[in-house]
Amino acid sequence: MGETEKKKGCVTSCIGCITGNFFVAIILLVVAYQFLSEPFFLRNWGLDGVADWIEEKERSIMPTDERARSTICGTEYLQCYDQHDEFGQVDGRIIVELGADGSVVKAKYAKGGAPKKVKRCIEDLIGKAQVDGHDGGKARVQCEYAGTYHRGTQMMSYSSGYEAITD
Repeated sequence: MGETEKKKGCVTSCIGCITGNFFVAIILLVVAYQFLSEPFFLRNWGLDGVADWIEEKERSIMPTDERARSTICGTEYLQCYDQHDEFGQVDGRIIVELGADGSVVKAKYAKGGAPKKVKRCIEDLIGKAQVDGHDGGKARVQCEYAGTYHRGTQMMSYSSGYEAITD
């Protein structure tokens, strides 16, 4: 094999090597982006501030009804069960009336088997919620949950609804 053929072979293999590495790098970047854009993974790594920022950005582009349901029904009301040492089978329906500005006008634990102290805690906790950027006028949000809850472990089902209120 002549000197020219050796150089040509070397260049071809280097281009193949560079092209292959480029595609591997792109794939790694895509996978890294998928993991880093998930708040769950960020929280596990202790990056709560970044996770909160991502969740806030996601909420800001949601339609009004989704944003309201996410904010109100996403409130960590199960902490009330922790606070009062109530565990086991839990369920409830919470009905929340929102003002035109997204503030909670009324929060009511409407149905379920929670003890009175847990019901009051949930109503107080959700009563402090605020739906930022709410532009849907007055509305009613309903959150339902049921399942088994123990401190740190849960097997729960959730559902929610949104209804605009016209005067």
